[in-house]
Amino acid sequence: MRNKKILGITLAVLFITFSFLTGCGSNEKKNTGNNSAKNTTAESTSKDDSKKNDDSKGLSMDEVQEYTFVRTSPIQTLDPQRSGSTPNWAVQSPIYEGLTRYIATPDGGAEIVEGVAKSWTISEDGLTYTFNLRDNAKWSDGTPVTAKDFEYSFKRVFDPAVASDYSWMLEGIIKNGSEYLNDKASRDDVGVKALDEYTLEFVLERPCGYFLTLTAFPTYKPVKQEAVEKWGEEYGSSGDKVLGNGPFMLNVWEQNVKIEYVPNPYYWDKENVHLTKITRKVIQETAAAAQSLLNGEVDSAGINEPEWKSLLKDDGRFNHIDGAGADNEFLMFNTKNKYLKNNKIRKAISIAIDREAYNEDVCNGNYFPSYSMVAPVTSIGNEVYTKKVNEKNQHVKTMIEANKDPKALLIQGLKEEGFDTDPSNVIITLNTRGTSEFSKKSAEWLQQKFRETLGIELNIEMTEWNIMWDKVDAGEYEIAVGGWSADYNDPSTFLDCFHTKKGYYGEKKTGWTGEQAEKFNQLIDKAQMSTDNDERAQLFLEAEKVLLEEAVVTPLYSGKFSTFVGKYVKNYNSNPFVYGDFKGRYIQGR
Repeated sequence: MRNKKILGITLAVLFITFSFLTGCGSNEKKNTGNNSAKNTTAESTSKDDSKKNDDSKGLSMDEVQEYTFVRTSPIQTLDPQRSGSTPNWAVQSPIYEGLTRYIATPDGGAEIVEGVAKSWTISEDGLTYTFNLRDNAKWSDGTPVTAKDFEYSFKRVFDPAVASDYSWMLEGIIKNGSEYLNDKASRDDVGVKALDEYTLEFVLERPCGYFLTLTAFPTYKPVKQEAVEKWGEEYGSSGDKVLGNGPFMLNVWEQNVKIEYVPNPYYWDKENVHLTKITRKVIQETAAAAQSLLNGEVDSAGINEPEWKSLLKDDGRFNHIDGAGADNEFLMFNTKNKYLKNNKIRKAISIAIDREAYNEDVCNGNYFPSYSMVAPVTSIGNEVYTKKVNEKNQHVKTMIEANKDPKALLIQGLKEEGFDTDPSNVIITLNTRGTSEFSKKSAEWLQQKFRETLGIELNIEMTEWNIMWDKVDAGEYEIAVGGWSADYNDPSTFLDCFHTKKGYYGEKKTGWTGEQAEKFNQLIDKAQMSTDNDERAQLFLEAEKVLLEEAVVTPLYSGKFSTFVGKYVKNYNSNPFVYGDFKGRYIQGR
């Protein structure tokens, strides 16, 4: 989704502040089918996925297994199919379990493991996924969870009467889903079918290398048809009008105050559910949250203010998680502009930005400098993308190293276009994305650095959010501040949006056309059709190189989250794509 927060941290903070922990690659375990054609008939063999990241075995635990954490946002609904925001998804995650579970790993990555599905197979062409469900998975009322429940729930996503916020993410993937949503096909035509009580089949419109990730996505978790029909529009509106199948169930919901969970006695893997009570407290003031940590009233909280961070670090009782978010902030160039139509001029501007200095001077060190369009925490399959490509995706760094004198590159571009080669005569306008103090500070920093490094003048137009986007939509800008927050954990979420024919930041916004634009499109199209994550990683790497060497956009920074957790909280792993269900977490040594 396009980045909607002026400061750019957007979902990066939200994902982690409201969730705890959430891909496909050549070194994937057989239990995920590797998502590649060569292993598409492999089945899951793991009997207990939670043990992969659970170090509780053989260790003593405290007698009191209660965990309390802080969040800032209220909750609107506990109905998965009617949810479209991070706070709602995070609150629902302990209550519902999907076909698969997305878990954070100790290295900050994420991986797919079995959920209600104990195994699955993928057809050779990547168009048919068959899931074998556990026969001991149950709803919190003790009734079995069946393939029919999942068929009903996935089709409900496309039901026009439900109008699910996140139906779009499955449109064009599950066969006839979009057609049903738009009244061009019936419910029975949607490519989800219960073959028997514990076997579920998906038929896709096209291969989708990250489909297993989607089967763990919060919106697509199951609801029981009888419960939805019993409570109708009120399903999920209160604690007594919801029925889940996850490791925990709701005990208390006091809007804007707290949510309390207790274990689901019918959960299929309850032996790996250790916490006896979980409390989500709503505390909106940082000082109050930090004080609650120091007083021992809560066990974890997201704290970003420098003075409180310093105090909590010095206290010594907390682990500090300072991790990357799932977003990227960038500058975009209108390639139809008289100056910016030249690749060397765009590239000179891109490499003239000292991202480390920008982060310190403008962002107070609260972000991660970006040299890639793909946020550093992003996975491809069960492997972090940056690691999988051996960090070769840091294309802007490579460009900087290859062009030690960006001003000389700028002058070459001016000469090619027949302009006066004196950079001081070059005036280019930057439209800010908002009129906040941060936007002003950021623009003035860039203005000063471009004067010093390139000798050009950056004219600043402080522009309200909606006006800037109107200008971008109409192609009536020169340089603008853009951003993107990931919708799912795969490099495609950061790169597909620049497809000049189909992407959100397409030709209409950037003006990008020509041979390299077509090459980029072809690479993205090929990656969409591939089910082999080795191949997909290389295609994304090449596509990103084209995009950044063409300097259609240039990345500035990715978000950073800061969370403090009591050292006695065990099995706390975090990843901004993961909405944790608390399974495997425990207390030791409070």
